[in-house]
Amino acid sequence: MSTTTSAAAPTTTATSSDSTPSTETTVAVGEVDPEYPGPEKDTFILLEEPQVGEKLKFGFLAPTTSSPPVMALQIAFQEKVKEWGSEYVVLDASFDPQKQVSQFNTMLTMDVDAIAVGPIVSAALSEPLRAAKAAGIPVVSVMNPPSPEMPMLEGSYTVIAQGMDLGSYLVTKYVAEQRPGTKIGLLGTGLPVESVVYLCERMEYWVQANGLELIDRVNAKG
Repeated sequence: MSTTTSAAAPTTTATSSDSTPSTETTVAVGEVDPEYPGPEKDTFILLEEPQVGEKLKFGFLAPTTSSPPVMALQIAFQEKVKEWGSEYVVLDASFDPQKQVSQFNTMLTMDVDAIAVGPIVSAALSEPLRAAKAAGIPVVSVMNPPSPEMPMLEGSYTVIAQGMDLGSYLVTKYVAEQRPGTKIGLLGTGLPVESVVYLCERMEYWVQANGLELIDRVNAKG
């Protein structure tokens, strides 16, 4: 699996599937902190602006719209689709894996040309992903897998992630430089959202690797 991440915006990663080689040209735009030793170190590039020559219909299956990062992604998605003169439809699963499966199946009947999905539990989407591939509908996975070291979801065309490991490294490094010995507590989620679980794991790792003190890691409930 090949991985590319934008250095100009280090919270974004794009990964192309080996099973469907991309013909897009990419241009390197900068360097990551040379001291960063993590898995995203050599993956940052800028993808060219796609050319859309016809009116298309895009679908976005949001894991939730109550999360500011997901909402920002949704807004950017809508603005770009409008700029292309195309249509879009957004469905919100409210962090409910079964609801997301149902919405995915519904979207497959809505004559969409492509789907972006932020998987809550990736294993739950295996059947809809296979159905989309059989129907010739490309699926872009958002934030799953969260690491370039993890395999892509079977049936997805490409993945856009958030550079979670690099972000965790940069945040904890900055805190360590500004306030050495700071005590850190991590608040995660009790929901089985794979990208959030991974983010908490990498934050925990870099807190300790950068010489900070981890007090506790607690998952929110309800």
